[in-house]
Amino acid sequence: MHRMLERQLKRALGLDAEQLPDFLDKLKRRAGHAADAESDYFARALFSLPALLERVSETYAQQDRDLALIRRSLELSSDELTHANLKLRDEALASAQALASLQRAFDAMRKDADAEPGDHIGDLVILAEQVAGLTREREHIRHALAKSEQRFDLAMRGANDGLWDWDLSNNTVYYSPRWKTMLGHAEEDIGSALSEWSERVHPDDLPAALAALNAHLSGETAHFEITVRFRHKDGHYLWMLSRGLAVRDTDGKPVRMVGTHTDVSAQKRAEEALIQAKDAAEAASRAKSEFLANMSHEIRTPMNGVLGMLDLALDTPLSEEQREYLSMAQSSADSLLHIINDILDFSKIEAGRLDVQTESVDVRAMVEELMNLHQHRCREKGLACSHQVDPALPGRMLLDPARVRQVLVNLIGNAIKFTHTGSISLEIQRLGQGVRFAVRDTGIGIAAANQANVFQAFTQADGSITRRFGGTGLGLSISFKLVGLMGGLMGLNSELGHGSEFFFMLPIEEPRANPHAQPSTISPQSAPEPKRSLSILLAEDNAINQKLAVSLLGREGHRVSVAEDGAAAVQALAQERFDLILMDMQMPGLSGLEATRQIRANEGGGAHIPIIALTANAFAADRAACLDAGMDGYVSKPIRREELLAAIAEALAKPADALRANG
Repeated sequence: MHRMLERQLKRALGLDAEQLPDFLDKLKRRAGHAADAESDYFARALFSLPALLERVSETYAQQDRDLALIRRSLELSSDELTHANLKLRDEALASAQALASLQRAFDAMRKDADAEPGDHIGDLVILAEQVAGLTREREHIRHALAKSEQRFDLAMRGANDGLWDWDLSNNTVYYSPRWKTMLGHAEEDIGSALSEWSERVHPDDLPAALAALNAHLSGETAHFEITVRFRHKDGHYLWMLSRGLAVRDTDGKPVRMVGTHTDVSAQKRAEEALIQAKDAAEAASRAKSEFLANMSHEIRTPMNGVLGMLDLALDTPLSEEQREYLSMAQSSADSLLHIINDILDFSKIEAGRLDVQTESVDVRAMVEELMNLHQHRCREKGLACSHQVDPALPGRMLLDPARVRQVLVNLIGNAIKFTHTGSISLEIQRLGQGVRFAVRDTGIGIAAANQANVFQAFTQADGSITRRFGGTGLGLSISFKLVGLMGGLMGLNSELGHGSEFFFMLPIEEPRANPHAQPSTISPQSAPEPKRSLSILLAEDNAINQKLAVSLLGREGHRVSVAEDGAAAVQALAQERFDLILMDMQMPGLSGLEATRQIRANEGGGAHIPIIALTANAFAADRAACLDAGMDGYVSKPIRREELLAAIAEALAKPADALRANG
């Protein structure tokens, strides 16, 4: 790719040449998912971009070749002109010497009138020979100059560029015929005034053009070069690359400036097309991100009600039949939530909205917790379940605990799903500066021919697998992409009928400072629960979610007051003191974020009441927005009892001097 095109891509799109293929590939994939006619037109335009870029690059290359030809012709012409000037100087010197000889001969003849004419014939013969030699040399120089001018003219016409030659002594400019025709003018339309140039430059570009011109004339720049718009005779503007070089006298004063004009309108149109494509892609990405955020909120909000009410119902006196039905409904709702999370995660990865958040993690404690979660399912299927952690592994590592858990939960869950007899094991091993996580099972295994497809989206090793075991085929694809985002690699070893090993490797990074400076979030299983009854303000506009939170917290012995929106929450806090606020992010009127900012502003430097976000938005940016607004915790919907109580305990466990809501 030509360096000028690389420079424009960097300026217009912020891309290096190495990043362009991946950028175009992503645009094509996104365009390929759309179905409407406008998107189809956009997709065809995107798929033609590589050919357009190649043509633009070749245009730049041809321009370089043309300019090199012009430069070489100018150099040759300059050399020939210099040689001719030296010849003319020698000719003038010889002429002066001949005239001096002639003058001496005449003077001698006047002094010696009686001398014989033959006495001076020798001088006259020498003089005649000198004059004849000068005449021949002059003809040779004139022929060389004509040849040089012809070569230069051919080079300029071949390059299709316009030439200008500015004589600074009288402020006149020679504009070549091609310079004039490029702007739609006939030979006689344009004179030799400098204003013919300045009046045709676009008013917005003229200050920059004059500044560049003056910078070169003053010696600040080695050459003059600028791209500006010139007005065509019919009124539209053409982009011209103007280049020039000043000729200076012995004192360094510019006396002449010669340059060329190159029409670069096609390149400019290509650059504008690239910028428009980038803007369109960014707009599409923003629209997709907004859609994902809305979908996350709209799906998780009713799921919060479904799962929450099922939890509450299962916690009431029930007959065996009722409990069985509700448990089946809860299992189905959990499966639906898992599918929803997979689809949203996959969409976030494709949209580039999934972030990795590293923090100091006790890997051994995390693994212990994960295996405890899966012990029950293993026992139900009669499977042995074990895990082993390499003693050489650091006590704490910088990881994204949520994403590592997500990958391990998916791998362990798959191992249990596809194993009927035998065992499941998790082994974590240090390998140099990396850590290897491996989940092994004695399940159905994967045929070698199908192993290349298991990490592809919406794909399972065998179509019958979906019918027998269910699933979207997204779990492994998401895990593969998550490991890649964390700087790792993922793979498998498997044999049909003899089990599988899924493994991934991550780089080891240990905390630099205090290893406990950024501890991992308190897990639901290990979180201390508040011992005393709390007065809690719930800001939530959804009636079902209100009922769910009031019932769940009421069973824990807490008193809950409900505010319908952010404004009502601010007003309630002004009238009554609370131990804690649970704040929904998206509410009509004053949002949860704005309400939190008002509450923090009203507190000033005084008492600080803990505020925990309750939100159906599942993006890292939403979590960051909550914390930036002044919230102390974050619980995503659908809300589970253990997670909510853990978040409350963690918020209340912060230093007392930071949280003094009720003294």
